[in-house]
Amino acid sequence: MSLSSVRRELKSRIEALLGVDGHAAFEVWINEEATPAPGDETSWTHCIEQAKRCDLFIAIFNGQSGWADVGDAVGICEAELEAALTQARSKVSVVRLDPMQARQKGSGAQLDQRFIEYVEGQDLFRGTAADSDALISLVLQTVQERIVDLALTGARIARSARAYQGQALDWSLMTFAERKSAIERVLCWTLERRPDSVRVDDTSTVIVQIARGRVAMCCSGVPAGLAVAAAREMVGQPFLRDHEEVKEIDRTTGVGDTADIGPVHVIGCHGGVTESQARRHLGFADAAIVSTIAGIWVADGVQKMQVFFLPNCVDEVSTSARLEAALDWLATSGEDARLLGRAVGRARIARSIADQMD
Repeated sequence: MSLSSVRRELKSRIEALLGVDGHAAFEVWINEEATPAPGDETSWTHCIEQAKRCDLFIAIFNGQSGWADVGDAVGICEAELEAALTQARSKVSVVRLDPMQARQKGSGAQLDQRFIEYVEGQDLFRGTAADSDALISLVLQTVQERIVDLALTGARIARSARAYQGQALDWSLMTFAERKSAIERVLCWTLERRPDSVRVDDTSTVIVQIARGRVAMCCSGVPAGLAVAAAREMVGQPFLRDHEEVKEIDRTTGVGDTADIGPVHVIGCHGGVTESQARRHLGFADAAIVSTIAGIWVADGVQKMQVFFLPNCVDEVSTSARLEAALDWLATSGEDARLLGRAVGRARIARSIADQMD
């Protein structure tokens, strides 16, 4: 079967999933059966918009980057995948089709080689198929798994979003001090569940495995949104006390300069957090600010300070889920290795300050 025929077969079978009385539960978009684009959109723009808007993006990867205009440096397949990943990485899955069919000559060969390197660097493969039957089965299985994942994620968010019911209501009725303590307790508990984690005595710091190293993650709770001054001031700028933190880390672990590194700060907020608020809280503008599905990631390349702001931590479920999502993002984006490198530098800076103050 041609790839176009497989895509049409998949469209028909996916639309039939969970269908009732002939009514499809899903709308599946493939370019072979796409309706005409609006007059103010080019074909390229229309395809990119579909990639951004969809709830689930399945890429069948055979090494070809797709069509491109003369002089373009990116094929349409790479552009669509990049658009979907940028909009929401969690909605993207890649199924590999072997043998690869990358072009070997002409301008398309360079585009395909670039595309292969880009896809392999994303670490998104769900499996490999070598013929049409295996491809159809694998894509349907992937769709089924992703639908379950999305449903469970939506259910968790729905439960945690109801701040007027259940445990979220209990948290809303707490004082600032009680809520701050509750957020920090859940953050530490979530980290302590990870393999080989170590709690630093009498602190809200847990040493965990990140990438191939050990990182001290310091947990703080803001009992309201980061815009609320009274709540924000209860936490302050905890990274300014890293020189005190490293002493506690060394006392707990009983090891010296480089065995444990960081600290990296996790700040759970009962309310919302924006990029501008995170930047102001850091104290200066020249830092990397990244909005992720879990929250706001801040990394300073000079002083090596690193902070993850987790918004809407309204109960135990939402707090733990957002921290887990943050850790997953670090691993899947490759930021965990860069975090590790900056944490090594931060530990050296903090210990140098601590030595000067002794």
